[in-house]
Amino acid sequence: MKLPLWVVVLIYLSCWPAAVLADPVLAAQNGDSLTLHSTPCENSAILAHIVATGGGHLLDRFKSATLLYRGQTLRSCWIENEGWVYSIDENGDRLEPLLKADFKEKTI
Repeated sequence: MKLPLWVVVLIYLSCWPAAVLADPVLAAQNGDSLTLHSTPCENSAILAHIVATGGGHLLDRFKSATLLYRGQTLRSCWIENEGWVYSIDENGDRLEPLLKADFKEKTI
């Protein structure tokens, strides 16, 4: 069975954005990277670190992230404030603030 061209085009157009665009990533020359995800931060260890450092009132604004640091993949969470990205990983370590504008959409 051959699908009509308009069906193929409709399927392609509905799937194309998700297949081409991924989460924004900032990659360093040494191979380290921070990938920002749009899903809420749900990692209990990270949330506990945020609360312990006085950021409990901001918990609902944190989103999940993936940090690749020296070949190790760490779970992380991030928040944006005035154009800057602040992140904290599962060990409670915080990166220096990064400009949100420096993040690029990762394409496949």
